[in-house]
Amino acid sequence: MVDRNRFEILEENIESIIDHCREAGIVVCDYQPSVSFQKKINDLVYKLQDVDRMQVEMQDVHVPIELFSKIDAGQNPQLYTRECMEQALAKNEAVRGKLDSLRRFRMLLMSELSRQFPNEMAKYRAVRGDPEAPTLGPAMSSNSQSNGSGTETGPESVSLR
Repeated sequence: MVDRNRFEILEENIESIIDHCREAGIVVCDYQPSVSFQKKINDLVYKLQDVDRMQVEMQDVHVPIELFSKIDAGQNPQLYTRECMEQALAKNEAVRGKLDSLRRFRMLLMSELSRQFPNEMAKYRAVRGDPEAPTLGPAMSSNSQSNGSGTETGPESVSLR
């Protein structure tokens, strides 16, 4: 069964259960001898059994507990998705800032080591396959501006190996 179809079937079954509950509630509140309350309850039980049988098909579906918290609070479940995306973007920015900092540190370290130990660094670059000494680009110079997020503004001309 295609994933979409099984979810549509489950949704239809749940909607049917809701309708049967509403109808049973109407029968209880406005009792009419001609309408069989027992039949309404039996229909509801059969619908619940249908949903229970679908349990096997839904074993691979994992729903985060936080999503149920949003639903219990009366909020739109899509808020959970948006919050997850915002958290992922924030984490991505933090990691990007760390990578930029590491690139700058590597360039500064390589530059300073090349200045202090030119022969050893020439051998190191030969082993690594780096033909020339690293140079500080505009983003690596000491007068680059910080935007406050841990990343520096300006073009990046450095690659981290």
